[in-house]
Amino acid sequence: MVKTILLVKIETQTHLYMPYGMLYTANALRQKGYEVEFLHIFENELDKIYDSLKRLNPFAVCFSVSTAPPLIPTIEATRKVKALGYTTIWGGMHTSVLPEIALAEPSLDFGIQGDGEIPITELLSELEKKGSKNFKKIKGLVFREDDKIFVNQKREFLQELDNYEPAFDLIDVKKYFMNLFGLKKVLPVITSRGCPFRCAFCYNLAVNNMRWSTHSVDKVKEIVEYLKTEHGMDGIFFHDDNFFTEVKRAKQIVEAVKLPWSAEVRANVITQDVAEWMKQNQCKMAFVGAESGSQRMLDYISKNIKREDLFSAARNLAGSDITLDMSFILGFPNETKEERGQTFSTIAELQKINPRVNATVKVYTPYPGTPLYTESLKLGFKPPTTNEEWAKFNRATCHLPWADNKELETMHRVSVYAFTTMKDFLPPLYSILHPMAIMRYKSNFYKFPLELQAIDALRASKRAARKLGIV
Repeated sequence: MVKTILLVKIETQTHLYMPYGMLYTANALRQKGYEVEFLHIFENELDKIYDSLKRLNPFAVCFSVSTAPPLIPTIEATRKVKALGYTTIWGGMHTSVLPEIALAEPSLDFGIQGDGEIPITELLSELEKKGSKNFKKIKGLVFREDDKIFVNQKREFLQELDNYEPAFDLIDVKKYFMNLFGLKKVLPVITSRGCPFRCAFCYNLAVNNMRWSTHSVDKVKEIVEYLKTEHGMDGIFFHDDNFFTEVKRAKQIVEAVKLPWSAEVRANVITQDVAEWMKQNQCKMAFVGAESGSQRMLDYISKNIKREDLFSAARNLAGSDITLDMSFILGFPNETKEERGQTFSTIAELQKINPRVNATVKVYTPYPGTPLYTESLKLGFKPPTTNEEWAKFNRATCHLPWADNKELETMHRVSVYAFTTMKDFLPPLYSILHPMAIMRYKSNFYKFPLELQAIDALRASKRAARKLGIV
C-alpha cells in the first residue's frame, strides 16, 4: 500500500513566497513511491492540517521550519499532530543551525540538517522497517532516543541537483507572483545551492560550508519554460545565494531564458564588461551585499571585496535603468562609531555616482554556526535558549553588548528615510501615494493610522539625521 506524506509550511506574513525546499522534498519523496500532499498556509489556517490528517491518515507529517515567527504556530501544530499519534519531522534552516534546541521540543520526533532530499527518504525507509531501527546511520538526522538527543554526522552537500526538480503541481503558482520592476508575474527561480565564499556572518558558511552545486543550464531552461508556458511568468528573480558564482554559466542561463531578470551579484563581478552585458540582456535589478563602507570591517567579516568595488559597480551601471540594490549592516563586533559613519557617507557617495543605487541598512544579528556568532558569544552576547525565544529573536529583541543599541536603531531608521528609493520598487503605488502624502502632510490631515505612524517616523528620522550630521 502506497503511503502518504503530508508536508506543511506555515507563514505569519500576508504574502506567500515560493516554498522551494518543500517542492524539492516532495519530488524526492515521489521518486521513492510516496504520495505527497503539501499545505502552504497561514497561522490562522491550522485547521487545514487537522482536516488533512482525517482525510489522508499520513505515514508522517513534515514541517518546514525557520528561525522566525512562523516557528510559534508550527510548534502548536506539531504538538497537536503528535498528540493525534502521527510521526513528526522538522526540516529547514532552524534544525540545520539549532538541532539540539529544535529537538528539545517534546512533540518533535526527528529533525533534518541541510539538504533534505536524501535523509528524508532514508528516514522514512527506516521507519517502515519492522523490528528494531537504526537511526544513527542516517547522515543529517537529529533524533531523540532514551531521552537523549543525537545529532548525526552531517550529510555531504547535494551535488547532483538535476536529479530533482520542484513539484510545482502541488501549489497554485499564481499565488506566488511578485510585482517587481514594473512586471506583475515575476517568480523566483533557483538554479544553484550554496556559495563558495566565506562571509563570516552568513548562514551559508554554517550550513553549506562554502560548497556550491548547480542545475545544468538545460535543466534551468526546462523549469523556466514550464513556468512561462503553463503560468505566464513574465520576469525572473534568480533566488540563488550567488547566481554569478560562475559568470559564464550565469550569462548562458540569462541568454537562454530571454526574460527580464534580477539576481544577487558580488560587487567585484560588476566589471565594465559585465555591466554592459547586463544592460543589453534585460537586467532590471542587481542585489549586492555591500555590508560596510569601512575596508577594515570588510576585511574583518571576510567579505573578500574592496571598498572601491562598490563605487566601480555603481559607476559601471550608472546611466542605465538597472536598480542597484545594496545592503549594508551596522553593529558588527569591533565596529567603531566612525566606521558606521563611513558606511553612511559611502552610501551618500554611491547615490551621487548612481541615482539608481538603493541602499538598505540593517542591524547585525548573530547567526548560529558562523564565525561572528562565536565572536559575539565571546563579547558577551546572550543568545535565546528555547525554540520560542528564537522564534521571537530579531533586531528589536537582539541586544549587542558591544554597541549602543539605541544609536543603531536610530541609524537604521535614518537609513529608511535617507537612502531607500521606494519609487524603484512600487512605481504605480508610489506615483499615487507620494503626491497624496505631501498634500496630506502639508494640510496636517491624516486619516489612516499607518500613514500617521509613517510620517511620525519620518519626522523622527529627520531630527535624528540632523543630530547625527548625516543630512
